[in-house]
Amino acid sequence: MLAILLVDDEPMIRLPLGEALSESGHDVTLASDGAEAIACIDAQPFDLVVSDVRLPKADGFAIRKHLRANAPDTDLVLMSAYGTIEEAIAGMKRAAPEYVSKPFDVEELVVLVNGIDARRRSARERDDARQRLAAHDGSALLVGTSDGMAKVRARIAALAGAASKRPILVAGERGTGKAMAARLVHAASTRGEEPFLRVRCKRASDRALEGAFARRDEPSQRAIYLEDVEALTTVSQAALVSILASDSRPRFIASTSLDLSALVADGRFRDDLARAFSDTEIVLPPLRARTDDIPLLADHFARMAVRPGVAWPTFSAGAMAALLRHAFPGNVRELSLAVTHGVVLSRGRPIEVSHLPKPFGARP
Repeated sequence: MLAILLVDDEPMIRLPLGEALSESGHDVTLASDGAEAIACIDAQPFDLVVSDVRLPKADGFAIRKHLRANAPDTDLVLMSAYGTIEEAIAGMKRAAPEYVSKPFDVEELVVLVNGIDARRRSARERDDARQRLAAHDGSALLVGTSDGMAKVRARIAALAGAASKRPILVAGERGTGKAMAARLVHAASTRGEEPFLRVRCKRASDRALEGAFARRDEPSQRAIYLEDVEALTTVSQAALVSILASDSRPRFIASTSLDLSALVADGRFRDDLARAFSDTEIVLPPLRARTDDIPLLADHFARMAVRPGVAWPTFSAGAMAALLRHAFPGNVRELSLAVTHGVVLSRGRPIEVSHLPKPFGARP
């Protein structure tokens, strides 16, 4: 629901349009001229102002200027019947991203307003998701300043904030943190307090998977994480496609280290199932593509390897250089294991190259 200010000096437009917007569930305030509209804006907050351009006392462009200065988060829709269509459009494009030309169909304007409502609601959900995501600052997936990880965090927040139960696919090489990303998507969503069920598709039988999909004793708001979704048999793939068509389904978050489109081409993965994940994908970059994050990640893992309240060891210049020149085929997981190894052997002293696993001590 939006708090809407509707401004038009013609009662034959203002009254029926206000009634239609109210019937759509919006809270509508009416104004008959520009000065009254500006006074309303100063008196209370509005999500949206729908205003004619030509008004007594102050026109729609003056209202727009007042909004930009005093209520920049308020959306604006301008209506106009003056001059030529081209002239009106040119003027209104400079003033507002949304505009309608008179005469217009009331239902079409209601549809436009409802679209603005959906967009604003989605933006609020994304903001809420970002705040919930920030609460999980202990996650290694949130460590790093590289562009790649900034995009991952933004993608997680956007998908976590989505109100739908559309399935999500987390893709990336082994060790990039796919399971962690799946948990963050769920934790940052409005369903974060509901159960999170992890299913290892490589180990689960068709019967076990079918049981996990169809459990009625769990709330439909739960999340099911399908690790290595490419390992599903044709039977389980068909069962998943079927349950994705159900309104009462849980949210599915799947992961893969393979290219699903290539598996589809080989006949090993259903095309309709791959398409279900196609536009809700989170791609995690390999560590070799974000080497600037290695010092921050190493420090994070060193801190996590010691007891709370205990100072964690630093890295010598040689040890950090060894980490930076390593290729990390095992990605973040390999870095975590190497740092933990170094923390144990260093016994509270600075971590040297000799404290790291053997592959890190060999110079190229």
